Amino acid sequence: MLLKELLKEIIDNRGKNPPEYVAYGIPVIDNYLIDNNFHPNLTRVNRYISTDTYNNFIRKKTIENDLLITLVGNGYGNITLSPKNTIIIQNTIGLRTNEKICLSKYLYYLLLNQKTTIRNLNRGCAQPSIKVSDLLSIDLNIHSLPEQKHIVDTIGSIDDLIEKYEKIVNKLLKNAKLFYLKNISNNVVPLGDLINIFDNIRKPLSSNERKGNKIYPYYGATQIIDYVDEYLFDGEYILLAEDGTVINDDETPVIQFITGKNWVGNHAHVLNSKGILNLYSLYFILQQTNVKEAITGAVQLKINQENLKKIIVNLPNNIDEYNNYSKSLMTIILKYKNKLSKLYTLKKHFLDKYFR
Repeated sequence: MLLKELLKEIIDNRGKNPPEYVAYGIPVIDNYLIDNNFHPNLTRVNRYISTDTYNNFIRKKTIENDLLITLVGNGYGNITLSPKNTIIIQNTIGLRTNEKICLSKYLYYLLLNQKTTIRNLNRGCAQPSIKVSDLLSIDLNIHSLPEQKHIVDTIGSIDDLIEKYEKIVNKLLKNAKLFYLKNISNNVVPLGDLINIFDNIRKPLSSNERKGNKIYPYYGATQIIDYVDEYLFDGEYILLAEDGTVINDDETPVIQFITGKNWVGNHAHVLNSKGILNLYSLYFILQQTNVKEAITGAVQLKINQENLKKIIVNLPNNIDEYNNYSKSLMTIILKYKNKLSKLYTLKKHFLDKYFR
């Protein structure tokens, strides 16, 4: 069946921005929040609208578990399910299924396994872009409703655990932010004094080159984008996005903390610590560091290596104390990250089982 034949309604608010945003209110689900997870992480929301704007300006409202898909930009083709009391505006549409034919959560899992097909719909030049008509014309093989329910119950129980552990990690990261803000000093240094850079080791692989046994994570600028049968790095590193999506709305860098054996493409700088700050402290501090002045490019944003080294970092008052705190906190975070990694592997196993 074509995707459009599975739908009851399309939620499309593109073409006009709200008159204003507010400090608190109804969360806007922007593109960067749509990252293929079960639901978006609402602790990362940066834009809100008032109830009045919601009632009088927004043409179509999403409801819980509408499927959201990004149409434009580096995250094009990414999907998630809508939380309660949120909205979408630009570059994203919502799909509401006809539950007599297709369960919304089932469609989420089905389209996760159609990501390559969806991304191949790209017609953009300056930036990736998917036409809604092309998306709705994707031909899908769907299971019967009893089979859909079984699939949703099976994989959904894994996603429930994933969301539980992600909330714990997010709370710990919030604690790290507060501790740094309480201990920040006026002593500043360029980031280049604190880091070693291993960009010469990374290597991009095409989708054809990523075939074979899917064992080791293949990292892009913002997340794992595939798995490969060999690895380039083995250990703990920070990845800082080099081009594309390089900055968050609060002007901090897009970073990842990676461990174990993995492969990194050429869209993220690969860093570790020179020793003044340990790697964990460096990770937490970079999450609070403004990198706006390091960015070049208008359409394609970029943080080149030269500008990366010039980023100014505020050191904590007591470096030894901060290093010890960061190490203790990261030990706990990595414990949950390890659990999450196993859950994501289990989720992928069932996705492969049911949809390939």
